[in-house]
Amino acid sequence: MVASEVCAPRTAQDLLLEFKSTGREEPFEEIVRRYAGMVYHVCLRVTKNNHDAEDATQAVFLTQAVQARANKEIRYIGPWLQQVAHRLSLDLRKSRKRRERREEKDGEIVKGAAAAAA
Repeated sequence: MVASEVCAPRTAQDLLLEFKSTGREEPFEEIVRRYAGMVYHVCLRVTKNNHDAEDATQAVFLTQAVQARANKEIRYIGPWLQQVAHRLSLDLRKSRKRRERREEKDGEIVKGAAAAAA
């Protein structure tokens, strides 16, 4: 085998370009395999909740796929994924806290109404 025949590992950028140009899922799946752990841990660190971290991780890769299909340039995939993971996780955490406050407030209203009816 000649040195020029040896296949060098494809970079994430190469995989993303292939996904954008061909629409094949395999290159994108390889990016997910390479970066899913890192993205999940960023999400978990922010959300402090396994289920929310899993949801945020899926949202990050969905965002990447949408950006790639829209021909948006993602120059450095790892840092881009970290940034998106952090921002989406913050949004998810804020949303969860708002929902918890609203549910708590609604629960107090229901208790007050039940007490008044009794």
